[in-house]
Parts: sequence; structure tokens; C-alpha cells
Amino acid sequence: MRLFFTFYRSFWIAGLIINTTCVSILYLQGLGTISALFWFKLITLLITYLFISDSKAAEFSYYKNLGITKQQLWAFSLVLEIILFFTVVSITLSIR
Repeated sequence: MRLFFTFYRSFWIAGLIINTTCVSILYLQGLGTISALFWFKLITLLITYLFISDSKAAEFSYYKNLGITKQQLWAFSLVLEIILFFTVVSITLSIR
């Protein structure tokens, strides 16, 4: 598990900024923006994936040598990001 979080640590700030932006828009504009925010989140995840895959290509061999595939790293990160996104959206909607 620690290796997955080590990988995720390389781009968690981007996820935090994107989630904060989405929550701010949701809080100000209301529930009508949820579908646009979801697509925004997915598109930014794709951009993050492309950037990290390119800039951290050498690090993937480190994880591979430890028995973790690139797909496992990205699956964990994607699931974590989606869970965090829906958690902050739920909290924002309950506050609003």
C-alpha cells in the first residue's frame, strides 16, 4: 500500500487543486453544475495521466521491479481520486 501512496504523492497537489476548484464552483453555482464538474474532473485526470506518464517514465521501472504494474498504480490513483471527488462533493452538498 505504501508504494501506491508513494506514487500518488507525485501528483496529489494537482488533485487537491482540481477538487477544490470543483467544490468551489459547486458551492457557488449549485447542483446543476455537477455533470460539467464530473467531466471536468475526468478530463483533468486524463491530462494528469499524460503528464505523469511522460515525466515519470523512468520511475515505472522501479515499481515494476517491486511487482507493481503501471496499470495497478493508475487504477489505485484513479479510484482514490474518484472517491475523494465524490466525498468532497457530498460534503459540499450537505453543507449547502
